Amino acid sequence: MEEWIRCQKIILGYIITSQDTKALLHALTVLRDEYFEAQYRRLWKIMRYFYVEKVAVLNLTILREFVRDQKVSEEKLYAVEMNLGECCEAAEKTTENEIYYYFGRLVALYRELTLKDTLEKAHITLASGGYEKSRDLVLQALSGLDDSVIEIAQDGDIKDEMPEVIAEVASARDNRRTGAVTLGFPMLDDEMLGVWPGDACLVAGFTEVGKTMFCVNVAVNVAFVQKKNVVFATTETVRRPLRRRIISRVSRLPVFETPISTRKMKMGDLTDEEKTTLLSMKDYFETVGHGALSVIQVPIGATLSWLRGKLLQLEAKFHIDLVILDDLRMIRPSVKRRTEFEEFNDLFKEFKAIARTHAGKGVPIMTPYHVSRDGYRRALESPGHRYDLMGLSASAEAERTADVILALWRDEESPSELRMEILKHRDGRKGRMFKFRLELEYQYFAEIEGAEGFNAGGF
Repeated sequence: MEEWIRCQKIILGYIITSQDTKALLHALTVLRDEYFEAQYRRLWKIMRYFYVEKVAVLNLTILREFVRDQKVSEEKLYAVEMNLGECCEAAEKTTENEIYYYFGRLVALYRELTLKDTLEKAHITLASGGYEKSRDLVLQALSGLDDSVIEIAQDGDIKDEMPEVIAEVASARDNRRTGAVTLGFPMLDDEMLGVWPGDACLVAGFTEVGKTMFCVNVAVNVAFVQKKNVVFATTETVRRPLRRRIISRVSRLPVFETPISTRKMKMGDLTDEEKTTLLSMKDYFETVGHGALSVIQVPIGATLSWLRGKLLQLEAKFHIDLVILDDLRMIRPSVKRRTEFEEFNDLFKEFKAIARTHAGKGVPIMTPYHVSRDGYRRALESPGHRYDLMGLSASAEAERTADVILALWRDEESPSELRMEILKHRDGRKGRMFKFRLELEYQYFAEIEGAEGFNAGGF
């Protein structure tokens, strides 16, 4: 609901302040009155009416005069003034490229909220035995949404199948977007449903907890199991050690008999079996049966504008399904600010903008995120050593900007076992805890199923 309101504010504020006729015309073709909540719907209708009558975009001054001319009460006038201010403030730094993302996002959120509300009513009606009413509620809601999103049998009498129909519709809400990339851990993926184009995902944790190793595991799964294309941009680690990590992790795939240790690879002390695996991997990398995993070195002092350009160059060679950036702190801000706090805010906003607008379609971007000492101290003092979302760093922009935040924790007494918590999720689900077993020499993460054995569904 909060994101739905925010999208409305940004769209209205951008059109009013930018006077962008092209954006307004696009909005008029894709947005309907019901996409806006009551107080913003009033502004939307006034804006639309003015354009039809005057063939011009309504600006802030004329809008205020127009409202006053309607001779509304002081109370309503004050409410409109407040709404105008909120909209303009929300859209203050929105760019032309970003506004089209918000058009599509508003439509998707409206459909999602409508479907959720309908399902809740349908379940209540179904519980009282009203199968026909429950069916009609669902089908009526679907008729106003995109029919291609949800496949549902609408012919014949589905009275006896109504519970299954409602369950199908409920699950379809989670499969609406295309291009989702899973992380390769079954239990975690069942909860998160992967990361989607436009998502900014932070893997938060304190020093040397295994943030980059986790990202390496994700990259290998996406490229070699899901057969999708990954770009791993490294700033903190130089490219050669990162490649060793990736090779070691790939050697743990079931197609190879003997895994290769990163330590032995670095020392050049491989056994005959490990050398055989290395030769086999050369042939494996050259085959076309998997996705691309491109490792690029980000130059010292590079900005996110450099990264944006580099990604567009690679996009011309192959479609990018996932970007991993290690690590955002090493990127130089595009604009020098008075404080580090302000520079961090700018970085996170630009980071999110790349995720939303890359190649006009968006791409999920994941980055390790270093928790501040104060945030780590708070977690140490808390029951169960759990991070506080609002206390991860000195800059709250990270917590606001990110769509997904995963927090890693490793206790000193059990260094081979890690715990991951979902601190933030686009659908509001959070607080779920997952356990991992870590094989440091092979950069290998495996989910632990409960307190007993290991999850057999790992890769």
